[in-house]
Amino acid sequence: MEDVARQLLRAIRGKRSQLAFARRLGYRGNPIPKWEGGHRFPTAVETLRACGVVGIDVDGAVAAFHPSAAPAWRREDPSAWLDVLRGDASQVDLAGRAGVSRQAVGRALRGDSEPRLPEWLRLVEAATGRVADLVAQLVDIDEVPALVEQVALRRSVRQLAFDQPWSPAVLAFLDTLPAGRRSRGLVGRLAQALLLDESQALALLDEVERSGALDAAAHGVGLTVDVAPTVEEHRRLRAHWAQVAADRVAGGSDDVFSFNVFALSRADLQRVQDLQRAFFREVRGVVAGSSPEVAAFLTIQTGSFDPA
Repeated sequence: MEDVARQLLRAIRGKRSQLAFARRLGYRGNPIPKWEGGHRFPTAVETLRACGVVGIDVDGAVAAFHPSAAPAWRREDPSAWLDVLRGDASQVDLAGRAGVSRQAVGRALRGDSEPRLPEWLRLVEAATGRVADLVAQLVDIDEVPALVEQVALRRSVRQLAFDQPWSPAVLAFLDTLPAGRRSRGLVGRLAQALLLDESQALALLDEVERSGALDAAAHGVGLTVDVAPTVEEHRRLRAHWAQVAADRVAGGSDDVFSFNVFALSRADLQRVQDLQRAFFREVRGVVAGSSPEVAAFLTIQTGSFDPA
């Protein structure tokens, strides 16, 4: 994250000289060479202030990055926003994923200290697995070479999820296997896992391989990032996984399945839907910090029978 932070700061400066940028930020001295050289970093709050000074819409970028967490956002103190991002993940879990101390996480979440930019980026990545998307909202991602390849791979993999809805399951399954993934018997095991015939499994493997998604998986790029699909793409993807869930229930699988039908106020229905979103964020954080041993899927749906 030091390289990402360094390059992000350079991108924020734009075409201004380092001295002009320092003066624009109100410094008498010139800390910019140390920032961009990776010798010393500003805090995340100071970085966000710098974004605002040069005209970057930080609030808009944050809202686009994670709409449901946006109400907690405060540019001068992003600690509450970070706390929302982590969901119910413990400070110990977040610290382990970020590679920082639990005490540092606690101070950052309470707002008792202002983490330096690389540490803050690590915490955002640990909470969401999506720091590249946040950076891309702030600056042209091509100006941050440390993330360019990752972002390109993410986009490729995400689009594949809409073009071929089974692809996330294929990648998740492959991620649980050791090296030499295209080993003897793989097609059969994949077909058995996904409840497909072997010709379908083979076609899926070939399509995933042609797309470059296997390269993405090798770089640790998963399918945990939101995209802006067309309405039809989103509908098809939701329908696919809802049908997979229905087929497994009908087939007598031992999946954990729960349902409830109830009457409640419209305000409380909104609360239930907000709880669903918070739970989904928490799951994504768990997945981001987990070691792959088994492929799994999760479907959640909250609907109403409201004629209004």
